[in-house]
Amino acid sequence: MFCRPRHLLLVVIAALTLLGGCRDNPEVVFGHARDALASKDSEAFLALVDPPSRAFLTRSQDVVRLSGRTYEVLGAQGFAPDLLPKGDLVEDTQDGDYCIIATGNLCMVEVKKGRDRVRVPMRLIRGKWRIALIEMDPFLSAVLPR
Repeated sequence: MFCRPRHLLLVVIAALTLLGGCRDNPEVVFGHARDALASKDSEAFLALVDPPSRAFLTRSQDVVRLSGRTYEVLGAQGFAPDLLPKGDLVEDTQDGDYCIIATGNLCMVEVKKGRDRVRVPMRLIRGKWRIALIEMDPFLSAVLPR
């Protein structure tokens, strides 16, 4: 009689472990986002950013049109590849993954090109890593009025 609830508990724990293991790592999501930008697949890119960034970007075509093209980085014909930094991802030397800083549902993926390093914030949203684009300093600098 006591074996059944314990057995059920083990099955539930195993299922949750397997479900958690299906999530893409932050560096994989970042790579998919770069690919989507390169192929001008706006829908695929929007699926890889967090909800506040998605809301901002879905309005971006209106912003581009109304601003007299001041916000060109947002792209009138799809998003510009410059939305994400170019370069190689930096591996965390302590554990070998690509989260330089990870706390709860926040991960910072670092991109290095030459001497420049940019940290890309990623948030865990409903079990999936998503790019927090509007929290990234270079993005904010790019969309500020000139």
